Amino acid sequence: MEKRLLSLLVLCIFFVIGEAAIKCYSCDYPDVKCGDNFAYTPSDAIECAGSCVKRSGKRSDGSYEVYRGCHSQTETYCHDAQYNGMSVTECFCNEEYCNSG
Repeated sequence: MEKRLLSLLVLCIFFVIGEAAIKCYSCDYPDVKCGDNFAYTPSDAIECAGSCVKRSGKRSDGSYEVYRGCHSQTETYCHDAQYNGMSVTECFCNEEYCNSG
């Protein structure tokens, strides 16, 4: 009976740990591969605990800024926010490579 409980506990831990990290793209302005002409591949992604984020907005000089990376947020949603003095749209997602779009 103890072996069965131990096996079940190990299996549960395996599933929890396996889902604790997801792969997200990580890049930032002024990297031109990070913007609208996104040119990263899955091998460029990093492991994140939590969720992926994409933050995008227009700078005061008219250029477009995009940030992709990890975030502690665990819900999936988008919202408008202020970041470094500019209006941005932030989107959080919880699937592998989901911050590519």
